[in-house]
Amino acid sequence: ASGPVLREGAVAGVLGAAAVAAWFLVLDAIHGDPLRTPRFLGSAMLQQEDPLGAVLSYSIVHVVVFIGFGIAGAFLLAGAEHRPQLLLSFVMLYVAFEFFFFAVVLVLARWVLDTLAGWTIVVGNLLAGAAMLAYYFRRHRALALRATRGLSEQP
Repeated sequence: ASGPVLREGAVAGVLGAAAVAAWFLVLDAIHGDPLRTPRFLGSAMLQQEDPLGAVLSYSIVHVVVFIGFGIAGAFLLAGAEHRPQLLLSFVMLYVAFEFFFFAVVLVLARWVLDTLAGWTIVVGNLLAGAAMLAYYFRRHRALALRATRGLSEQP
């Protein structure tokens, strides 16, 4: 039964990674350099000197990290189908990931903010989260309905 959950998480991760990539592609294109962000991050974080190598290396790492995150979310949702209280864990995972990611940038990679505006990173992560959540909840409609119904019935 873990095969479908792994597949769901992988697809959600790819969708999240694609949302972030598309966001920065648009922003970079507006500034006249469509691959500036992945080239910068690949050069700075992965020590890739070749521009194409920097873009490819960073893109691979980016997708792999999102797939891992997507799989974690998919397993929590699969569990929440049988134990609805796990839905809170799913929400906490997403919120914690957002805070953790931005904290890591602030503490370990503050230099990233010298090149990328913080708001662009936040918007990119929100777009990724929205894409992933839309996919998850399209596949888990009954769970989404139970959750929204439960929220609307709260005093």
